[in-house]
Amino acid sequence: GSFGVTAGITEMLLQSHQGYLHFLPALPSDWSAGSFKGVCARGGFELDYSWENSNLVRVEVLSKAGNTCVVKSNKRLMVTTEGKKVSSSLPKNGIVTFATSQGKRYSIKGL
Repeated sequence: GSFGVTAGITEMLLQSHQGYLHFLPALPSDWSAGSFKGVCARGGFELDYSWENSNLVRVEVLSKAGNTCVVKSNKRLMVTTEGKKVSSSLPKNGIVTFATSQGKRYSIKGL
């Protein structure tokens, strides 16, 4: 039972089963602020992120496998690693992508 509750809460805060990262897909209104650390997503990514007023304010991605990161977003994202800008695709059908290297951390802004 305990693992089922944890899995359910995780699905409310992150989904990755459709091939992209979808942050806060079912955020309860009572949880307008919070953070999530060390959650693993499909594609070999470990995520830390926080939100305020039901909006993401910080997203950090650790690429464990060097795969392309695919994020659900209708906005242009600003992605950086080691203080340098990373090229990302323009939003197309609500999806943004960027290349990653294994072991590197990426910051995403603009979600």
